[in-house]
Amino acid sequence: VDSVIDGGKPLVLARPPNSQELAALTATQLQAKGQELEDQLREKRERLAKLEGEVAPLWDLVNDRKLSKPSVKELQTTFERLSADYDNLKRRNEEQMAETAEISTRAVLKQMLSVLDTFEMAER
Repeated sequence: VDSVIDGGKPLVLARPPNSQELAALTATQLQAKGQELEDQLREKRERLAKLEGEVAPLWDLVNDRKLSKPSVKELQTTFERLSADYDNLKRRNEEQMAETAEISTRAVLKQMLSVLDTFEMAER
């Protein structure tokens, strides 16, 4: 069923960056990484919408009783798995975005603190 619905392509998720990798990035790099994650999420949403569109005609066949019950069960299982994959991807991307925002905020504050320290030393 996967190869019929999905063209034989497995759902592959990229490894998310860890905290150390994110901490080493500059604010510009963090913005770029955030954009990259948003693009990946958009692509996954588009893929899910496409797969749902491909499954819709099969549900018409099911309703017309032209597909047997095992096929319906397979389709339902596949749809549920893809839906769970999408939910997991969405959750991970939201977590990554929150972590990226926190780390970028820390990086900006750290840079601001060094500037404030410089001003304080200049006042003395």
